[in-house]
Amino acid sequence: AGGLLGAATGTVISLGRAGSPFPSEAWEQGVITHWRVEVESGRGGPAQRLQVFRPFGGAYYTVVSQSATERITDGVNDFPTRIPIEPRDHVGLYGPDETLFCDKEEPDKGAVYKGVVPLGSAVPFTPEDEFGVPVIVGVEPDVDGDGYGDETQDECPGNPARQASCPPV
Repeated sequence: AGGLLGAATGTVISLGRAGSPFPSEAWEQGVITHWRVEVESGRGGPAQRLQVFRPFGGAYYTVVSQSATERITDGVNDFPTRIPIEPRDHVGLYGPDETLFCDKEEPDKGAVYKGVVPLGSAVPFTPEDEFGVPVIVGVEPDVDGDGYGDETQDECPGNPARQASCPPV
């Protein structure tokens, strides 16, 4: 079941997905290469921005990076991006008009902030039970630390100064 946070702007974070093959927290350093949101027929329309949050202490989270704002349509929406992610980071969504979320996702846990969280800012979120964030991200390793996913974005993953094909040795 999907819902909307309301007509006000808001920001949501995924904090736990019990029993899901998709974790709510990054396990290792990498690069988000795409993000996906699926909405049922008639629910498309709101613009959303993927944000990456780092725990700051207590219920506070800091926005450490974010995607461009994208318009969500009915069905599956898949957006290419290039966003670094670190262990323990969480993903969430921000909508300038309304923010997508899933309610009554029993084992899921999330958190809500009723407003925009600017890049670099730490704000207190309100924890919510039975609350999900309808986003899945694709994360690739970034062995050379250049900010490009090694599998689909970096043709020379051993050289941080080069993303095009590696020169012959």
